[in-house]
Amino acid sequence: MPSLSPRRTPRRGRTHKVERVIKEALASVQYPLLTKTNYPEWVVMMRINLQAQGLWDAIEPGDVTYGEDRLALAAIARSVPTEMITMVGNKETAKAAWDAIKTVRMGVERVRESNAQKLRRDLHDIKFKDGESVDDFSLRLSNLANNLRLLGDNVEDKELVKKMLQVAISIETLLDVGDLSLEEPTNGWRPAPGRGDGLTVDAHVRGGGPHQASAQRDGRRGGTGVGGNSSSGAGGGRASGGSAPPSRDASSQKGGKEKVKAGKNDCRYCGKRGHWARDCRKKKRDEEAAAALLTEDAGDTAEPALMMAQLVPQAERVRERVAPVYIGGHIYLNEEHAVAHPGDVVNEPDDGVWYLDMGASNHMTGNKAAFSELNKDVAGAVKFGDGSTVDILGRGTIMFAAKGGGHRILTDVYYIPRLRSNIVSLGQLDEDGCKVEIERGELRVRDPAKELLLKVRRSSNRLYKVTLTLARPISLLARGEDDAWRWHERFGHLGFDGLKQLTRGAMVRGLPQLDHPDQLCEACLAGKQRRGSFPQEARYSSKERLGLVHGDLCGPVTPATHGGRRYFLLLVDDASRYMWVMLVSQKSEAAAEIIKFQAGVEVESGRKLRALRTDRGGEFTAVTFGEYCARQGVKRQLTAPYTPQQNGVVERRNQSVMAAARCMLKARNMPGAFWGEAVHTAVFVLNRSPTRSVAGKTPYEAWFGEKPAVHFLRTFGCLAHAKVTRPHLAKLEDRSKKMVFIGYEPGSKAYRLYDPVARRLHVSRDVVFDESKGWDWQAGGEADGDTFTVEYVVADPGNGSPTGDTPSRQPVADDGAPPQPELEESDEEAPRRFRKVADCIDAAEPRTLEPEEWLLVATEEPPSYEEAATDPAWRAAMEEEMAAIEANGTWEATTLPPGHRPIGLKWVYKLKKDARGVVVRHKARLVAKGYVQHAGVDFEEVFAPVARLDSVRALAAVAAHEGWQLHHLDVKSAFLNGDLAEEVYVSQPPGFVVAGKERAVLRLHKALYGLRQAPRAWNAKLDRTLVELGFTRCEEEHGLYTRGEGRGRVLLGVYVDDLILTGAQEEAISVFKEEMKRSFKMSDLGCLSYYLGIEVRQEHARITLCQAAYAAKLLDKVGMADCNSVHIPMETGLKLSKDSPNPPVDPTHYRSIVGSLRYLVHTHPDIAFAVGMVSRFLANPTTEHMSVVKHLLRYVAGTIHYGLIYNRQEGGLTLLGYSDSDMAGDVDGRKSTSGVLFCLGRSPVSWQSQKQSVVALSSCEAEYVAASTAACQGIWLGRLLGSFYGRSASVATINVDNQSAIQLCKNPVFHGRSKHIETRFHFIRDCVENGRVIVRKIHTDEQLADILTKALGKVRFQVLRSKLGVVDVRDN
Repeated sequence: MPSLSPRRTPRRGRTHKVERVIKEALASVQYPLLTKTNYPEWVVMMRINLQAQGLWDAIEPGDVTYGEDRLALAAIARSVPTEMITMVGNKETAKAAWDAIKTVRMGVERVRESNAQKLRRDLHDIKFKDGESVDDFSLRLSNLANNLRLLGDNVEDKELVKKMLQVAISIETLLDVGDLSLEEPTNGWRPAPGRGDGLTVDAHVRGGGPHQASAQRDGRRGGTGVGGNSSSGAGGGRASGGSAPPSRDASSQKGGKEKVKAGKNDCRYCGKRGHWARDCRKKKRDEEAAAALLTEDAGDTAEPALMMAQLVPQAERVRERVAPVYIGGHIYLNEEHAVAHPGDVVNEPDDGVWYLDMGASNHMTGNKAAFSELNKDVAGAVKFGDGSTVDILGRGTIMFAAKGGGHRILTDVYYIPRLRSNIVSLGQLDEDGCKVEIERGELRVRDPAKELLLKVRRSSNRLYKVTLTLARPISLLARGEDDAWRWHERFGHLGFDGLKQLTRGAMVRGLPQLDHPDQLCEACLAGKQRRGSFPQEARYSSKERLGLVHGDLCGPVTPATHGGRRYFLLLVDDASRYMWVMLVSQKSEAAAEIIKFQAGVEVESGRKLRALRTDRGGEFTAVTFGEYCARQGVKRQLTAPYTPQQNGVVERRNQSVMAAARCMLKARNMPGAFWGEAVHTAVFVLNRSPTRSVAGKTPYEAWFGEKPAVHFLRTFGCLAHAKVTRPHLAKLEDRSKKMVFIGYEPGSKAYRLYDPVARRLHVSRDVVFDESKGWDWQAGGEADGDTFTVEYVVADPGNGSPTGDTPSRQPVADDGAPPQPELEESDEEAPRRFRKVADCIDAAEPRTLEPEEWLLVATEEPPSYEEAATDPAWRAAMEEEMAAIEANGTWEATTLPPGHRPIGLKWVYKLKKDARGVVVRHKARLVAKGYVQHAGVDFEEVFAPVARLDSVRALAAVAAHEGWQLHHLDVKSAFLNGDLAEEVYVSQPPGFVVAGKERAVLRLHKALYGLRQAPRAWNAKLDRTLVELGFTRCEEEHGLYTRGEGRGRVLLGVYVDDLILTGAQEEAISVFKEEMKRSFKMSDLGCLSYYLGIEVRQEHARITLCQAAYAAKLLDKVGMADCNSVHIPMETGLKLSKDSPNPPVDPTHYRSIVGSLRYLVHTHPDIAFAVGMVSRFLANPTTEHMSVVKHLLRYVAGTIHYGLIYNRQEGGLTLLGYSDSDMAGDVDGRKSTSGVLFCLGRSPVSWQSQKQSVVALSSCEAEYVAASTAACQGIWLGRLLGSFYGRSASVATINVDNQSAIQLCKNPVFHGRSKHIETRFHFIRDCVENGRVIVRKIHTDEQLADILTKALGKVRFQVLRSKLGVVDVRDN
């Protein structure tokens, strides 16, 4: 073997080793992906990666071997998006590819120069932003420099350092900036551990310059940093290495505006001559005084290290606040910037001292008694900076008493029993909108309204602490004797400022002068606390009554009122702010209430309602209501979607009404079902309360023109003793009855009272009130039940107020009447009494109806046997069902053997209606409670095949083409014919228990409805019968059967017990009907007209399918029967995501609507894509998804009578398919959508719009996957069509508008563009090669499947819909 020279051997070894390492590294490096916005960062990361692999020389200077250049080019190709790979691959070198990318992203030379000039200007004008830290400013400066370097403008670090020093602090003359990097001055300005805050913009602006602010902070620390006085900075002192900073008197107290000026031979501490700073006596005295203060302050507090917070730059404090973490229902806080020493004693005595801390992220206290409200359900733990962890046992609200007599509330305070002191987080205050300022040793906190909350001086140990006085909410029951509190309750918990305004302005009659108490109401605290208010003023306001009325529907409210009301409609007059309220059960009642309101107020005021402003709820935008407003000349004003602020007048009044209602219910602990009465009372008193929108008047006076009387107002929920007016009372019977006051009777001078024992509502004017007491609702005084009867009781007009010895204050006798403007007595007669509905029915003579008349009065299915048994029609239906069961030999009576248990039976009732909704039959079904059965014990198999609706449409298309009639047969009690193989026992049916055999059970020989195996047993029975009659089951569709040949051929489709029959000869069809009637009890329904919710209309060689009745029922169910229609089912370009930030909606309601829409797709292929899109969000739907569903329902409302038409096709039936797809239309998974459509001639029979299961890398691949799906469906339809005629399968032609996909279908070679595609999608290649399908190119404009893949514009959508054959069946 020839020897190698020593010189060449290591060279070859080195070459081989370098190439191997580069290839391995290239395979493992993660390259950044270039986007449209990250080119600067991409360049930096690519340069680092290429340098690490030794490939950067391929870019600069560009002298490398061919292999290295290829490796660099491969690395670049890996990091660019798909659309740029072709451009990069066409370049000869990596340098050329790099320059091409730079040109694409940075522009040509002229554009780069323009961008560089702009960045140069930004660099020249750069300044600190408000609240910006040094780190943030340095990072922003570095980014500007990097962008300039990318554009070819080399910026040196020396220039950046100089700019940094010029902007931040003028000491560049003291330093050699040429030897500094940008990071060195940045690190120099960061605060050292244990020192004060770092440099911030606030210090730079307010402190007279950054060096002065720094001097203030460091005035007591014995030295300064870079930001100190220029004469005492680095290099500015003597050989000792610097001198002491100015004193606190010169710096802290004067805020840096006056400094001690020292000459060359002066003391650097006091400024006097004759000594150095280290020998200065003033300095020693100040240090001793500071040490004494620290010692004294440490003695005042048990643990001086309680709140030794880690000091961070001010601009970073809010940013570093860590949000609480919720795990398993518990909350966990990480107070790493606060060091606390928890005590061992829980709830130590509180001295009222609160520490204001910058480092703490949350308010905390260990004093449980301080909370006015405490939610003990909040639990968890908090970890402090010293590593200690203590438990959290609640979170709540603390009230403090202000100096001016008011109160302040601190919310979200955590209760930590082992915490020895109270902590107020300044960061949390800042997050809540408060302004925190620290200047000259004084800390000020202002609320969002700029009012001063706290002003605290810094203590000697550099802490800010304040002594706060806790305020306790006052229970109204404890202060009931106070007039101010009593009137506060009578006015629905109106604020004391409002009460003072009423008395000071003499705005009402009968209200005494009141003193303002210095406490908070406990009920107000629970009922009125809210978030920020809406804007205070609107751009437009009406100047006359009824010029503009604001309306809003609030609800649903849970629980419902005693009358079943769940909503209330609030109407507010813009000029007077007078309010009206109506309780409604459903939203649809709102329009009718507004119509009645308009009729009443127009007569009352003598004015015309001009404008009504509401939101865009369906109850306000209904077509009928809009037409009514147009006829009445009422202008409709609608707010923008999701913008309730535009109707802020009624929104704010809604808040006020609900707040007052909550307060009234809370104050007397009343059940929530009385919210309707509370709302009525709240509106009543708010109309007599001041409002800022009407100066010097109440809404009542602004509307009626006179001051309201309020002397008759009483406290909602208090005890009321009503006079018993029942005639013929015994001598010793009580003359009054204890009740509860729940409001004022409208239209009558009387009070509304509720009797909790009898559960009756009374209306009476003879009442004695005990406002200091309320009903004990917890004692069970209110009986259970759901009846709520009303009885009006009015005293004899001749009677006055009750007489007798009445205490001077409580109870108070009534001496006035409620709401009428005139308070004189009335001589009108008492209204007639009302009785229970049951009493009225019992007293009336029942009428005997004929059987035909029962069909007219029966409108709904009875829920139970007891109710159905009283109806002759339902009783006859049950007897018919029992007769069919017994005639069928379904069961036999026996005793229950050991080890078995009987299955219960129940009756289910259903009204059979036609397409017009007319009742045609009462159907009673005896159903077994199969949900108690267990698989493997009571049954084995349950699956039963039914005909697909694709097959039914194909059958209709064939029948229309051949001119055949579709016949409909129904098997009576079909499941009862199924033979059971298992041993099953059931109990006797309700209402048909055999006398004397009450304990007997029934053993089933045949199936019953409700049994899990009943469908399969019936299908097996029917299959055996049809095979015996000579039918052959179709292999392609097990729900289809055929018999005969040629014109005698009969086609049969089976869907459970509904049979569709067609054929050329009517004689063959009649023979089959007679055969089936001999085997089963059948109903011959004649020609098919209504099948599974689909309306079928047959004419000569023409069949139409429509779901108008089903669509109308769906729209009525969702309350959109009268909605405005739209032209397209989905807005063009709309993108929906599962991660929508909008609030969620009820998923059950959403799924119900979408499921109904999916069934509507069976005759509406035009909505297939939109329904498929909204079906992707069934798990977590939001309001955004629901709005798309409502838009789709509006399209359905406009096309309710649209459907499919099948005609005789010229030239015979041909199976023609269309295949299309979009590209990455799914926002979440970037998957494409396949659209497949098949027509028999020009009539569509099968379609689908479905998201693909894989992510396609190109439009060619997406079209190829869609074509594979179409091939599967086409082959099945071809076989199905062949079985209809008894011949071989038809060949389907698939139209595709992508030439690349067509070539991929015909090319059996696995090249680079198809090697990654899953094997199952290559099925179409085999089909094309064997001639089972034909793939053909079609122009995009003729691609009908385009409507199944994306949301189209109006013109394109309507053109494709017409070509699909979806038309108005009434016009054709």
